[in-house]
Amino acid sequence: MAAGLIVLAGWQFHSSILKGEILGTLVAPSSAVCFILCSASNALQIAKRRWLRRLGWLAGLTVIISAAVATAEYIFQFSLGTNRWLSPAWLVKWRIPPDLGMGEGAALAFLLAGLSLVTFRKQRGRPYTEIFALLMLLIAYQSVLTYLYSSPSAYGRLIPVPDLLLFCCTSVALLCGASRHMILESMLSPFAGAVASRRMIAAIALLLPAIGLVALWTERAGWLSPGLRMVLTTVAAVTVFTILALRTAVVLNETDRKRVETEAALLKSEKLAAAGRMAASVAHEINNPLEAIGNILFLLRSTNLPDDVRLRYLHVAEAELVRVSAIARRTLGFYKDEVKPTEVNLRAAIESVIDIYRPKLQGQLKVRTAYCPDPTIVAKEGEIRQVLTNLVSNAIDALSASGGLLDVSVRRSGRHLFVEVKDDGPGIPPPSLEHVFEPFYTTKKEIGTGLGLWVSKELVTKNGGSISVITSTNPKDHGTIFRLSFPVLHKRTAAASEASPAISA
Repeated sequence: MAAGLIVLAGWQFHSSILKGEILGTLVAPSSAVCFILCSASNALQIAKRRWLRRLGWLAGLTVIISAAVATAEYIFQFSLGTNRWLSPAWLVKWRIPPDLGMGEGAALAFLLAGLSLVTFRKQRGRPYTEIFALLMLLIAYQSVLTYLYSSPSAYGRLIPVPDLLLFCCTSVALLCGASRHMILESMLSPFAGAVASRRMIAAIALLLPAIGLVALWTERAGWLSPGLRMVLTTVAAVTVFTILALRTAVVLNETDRKRVETEAALLKSEKLAAAGRMAASVAHEINNPLEAIGNILFLLRSTNLPDDVRLRYLHVAEAELVRVSAIARRTLGFYKDEVKPTEVNLRAAIESVIDIYRPKLQGQLKVRTAYCPDPTIVAKEGEIRQVLTNLVSNAIDALSASGGLLDVSVRRSGRHLFVEVKDDGPGIPPPSLEHVFEPFYTTKKEIGTGLGLWVSKELVTKNGGSISVITSTNPKDHGTIFRLSFPVLHKRTAAASEASPAISA
């Protein structure tokens, strides 16, 4: 705004410096008025009062109308005196030349500036304010190249030198003041994609024009023929972009390598955390048979028992040892890393998980299971068990406060098997629902790592399946369902029959 007022003062007091006379160009009064309207609109639209924002929007609309009329005058070769009626009446006495006004490039730039201003407060959809501001900056950049390559015939069609500086300042102001910064944040972010884009833009904006300028200078000096100049320019441009492409590939590959290593470390961390949680349940389950064996050994050592009673005690101890051995084998197989996928019976996997958590399922918690015939998939069994362990553990945690029903079922529909782990707990609140599969997000601050569901999703996807969640916090119908989907092992032509549920406490 200050620059526009300075230009008007220059016209009023016949000051060439204030009018911005550089390289045979100057700022027209009509352009100065539009710059004042743009800055005023920008300042008003960030105000808190609604009527000020509306006034700023009207100022932007005025810029659009003025620039659109001026553009139409150039396209259709007629004159409505736009450059005259945009100039203050008190400047007429200074005999402004009739052809002095915003050029074609300036009119188009002002049109983009106005469009950026009228979309300044837009909160949804595409970032039009940033798009129009960047296009305006592109027109200014094109004008810079025109002056750099010494093309006087295009001066009137593009933007005068002082206007270039004002348009650049206006573009930056619009980019910084916009209600959203989608493009700006993506370009300035520290991530690999943004770094690569900044390097490419720098090459396009600086190196290529420099190559063109050197080629033009050698041709004017008579050192190179036009054909040889074109060949050398093309080779130089290809070399620059090849170097940038290779450098970008190295950066992105290194970023991807670090991401893969980080994800692998997180998977291992969650596997260890899950193993630790399960170890508590296993220890509790093993403790009971070990105590029974200890009591039997005490009785056998401290009393004189008949042979038949002694033999019966030995059989009980042997049965308890078999039970401990079975628990140990089942636990060791939980996180075994298979090299290749194998056939996995989902019923057996689910039953083994429920057996591990059996000590936690005492009291008010009930378990109901239902399986379709032959629930077999091809996957890595240890990873499928880990997913089921995470889902069952979460369901038990949701039910542990007030009790309830844990419902685990496997059904077939078409060529897919669906595993549902359902609980009638309090449900997942809507603010948390959209983050449940994100790493390090947990509602169990004291015991949760925030990796269980994220790891589960990664493992399910890795084994060719998908996972989804349905939840409700309605007091009358609350609960959560995690649904896994896997392709069946073989094609089935007959419709799947539903199994009758088996209920256990």
